[in-house]
Amino acid sequence: MAENGESTESTMTVWRVPLGRPPDIARVDIGHHGTACTVEEWCLDDLWSLHLYGYHGRLAIGPHRVTLAPGWLSLIPPGTVHRLHYVGPSVHLFAHFHLPAAGPPTAALPSALDCGTELPRIRELFESARAASGTAPHRARADLWSLLCRLETMTAAADRDTRDMHPAVAAVLDHVDAHLDERMSVTFLARLAGISPNHLTRLFRTQVGETVVAHVRHRRLARARTLLTSTGMPVKTVAHSVGFGDLQTFNKAFRRRYGMSPRRARHGTMTAEPRPDDRMNGMNGMVPWD
Repeated sequence: MAENGESTESTMTVWRVPLGRPPDIARVDIGHHGTACTVEEWCLDDLWSLHLYGYHGRLAIGPHRVTLAPGWLSLIPPGTVHRLHYVGPSVHLFAHFHLPAAGPPTAALPSALDCGTELPRIRELFESARAASGTAPHRARADLWSLLCRLETMTAAADRDTRDMHPAVAAVLDHVDAHLDERMSVTFLARLAGISPNHLTRLFRTQVGETVVAHVRHRRLARARTLLTSTGMPVKTVAHSVGFGDLQTFNKAFRRRYGMSPRRARHGTMTAEPRPDDRMNGMNGMVPWD
């Protein structure tokens, strides 16, 4: 990826974001969309726009496309035309704000990213900023600033994790996390990365420590775990959002991975470590739509 819109990725852009001072908030609230129309185009002339999504959809920024899923976040600079494509009723948290004029220190932040295990804290800061915006604007500014700085930390950590990886493996990891609700096969992912399935399998075992199929299933279940413990989405909706078309299969896979049912994970304190799942390593090339 390159900065300021000159992206070499077809689905991602990176912005230089000035974080030297707290943002000045114009509005923090909940947005409801997707009922009157399926596509909306936006451009805020002098405001940054931050969204935390609770639904599946697509974000288009010029020629770049991002597939959105629950737990994803987007950041759009002022004066940037972007389009949101909805699939039915869609609800998200949003913040519109001013940042100081460009200058050091700045952070390189992507146009969109999966919050992953950081989702509970990101959502907590977002909700806190929203609650405080009307009565304690200084606290809302501090919360939103903390959220943006946390994104900087997350992005830097992700860059370190993939810097020494083979480009094909890094590309597959990025694609998997962005498309957990879709069918995937080793053959498809290898074609996407520009190498043979056998080469991808060998690289993946060496650099990630598990098979491609096992990694996809583990990422699906990890995303489900985050959504169960940090949102109110129904269990069936969570299952579908991470690629399980059958609730019974999802329940069995979740219990096998974490030693408890999804409902127990939602209503209790989930501290169990994932169990080894070597049985998945013997599956064929198709990552199932369960």
